[in-house]
Amino acid sequence: PVEAVVYLGVDTVRSLTLAVSVFSQFDGRNNPGFRIEELRDHSVAVATLARQIAKSMSLSKAAADDAFAGGLMHDLGKLVLGCNFPDRYREVMKEQDPLSAREAETRNFGANHCAVGAYLLWLWGLPESVTEIVACHHLDQNREETAGPVMAVCIADSLIRGGAELDRARERVERLGLMKHFQNWESLAEELLPENTLKC
Repeated sequence: PVEAVVYLGVDTVRSLTLAVSVFSQFDGRNNPGFRIEELRDHSVAVATLARQIAKSMSLSKAAADDAFAGGLMHDLGKLVLGCNFPDRYREVMKEQDPLSAREAETRNFGANHCAVGAYLLWLWGLPESVTEIVACHHLDQNREETAGPVMAVCIADSLIRGGAELDRARERVERLGLMKHFQNWESLAEELLPENTLKC
């Protein structure tokens, strides 16, 4: 543990410990329509890329740490909904597009995974800077046009997902005037891409 703190820093170790604790609380035997290991790998990839994006944006170390923590926790709501209501969540997972999946979550549960995850983190007493990332981590939900940790996670999640999400990310990055970094972020996303990418 001491070496981990020396090499990774206190904030990173704290975020990783929280993520391990959270993912270990949920049981995938109910078959929620996704493998918990895939969601965990996706979250680690998003967190790692989000921190790099935050650094490229010249954000503070605290903001980059928030981006990492928010990236690790951004899909917490999927764990909560999927593991507690597996039959209903399997219906959500049939949607191919992330936007359609969030609409299906709202139809089935009255809220999407972003709101559920953010609310749970708020109940646990996590900082507002992290709960905001979880609440607003999809580009269509994040109307803010500023470079910050929320945007870093939005872009990272879209780059890791690819497809139509990649086009949305490119448009947002262009509006932010950060296109000089986009190719580098895209290459890093390919390196981090989990073997089995979540479809929604």
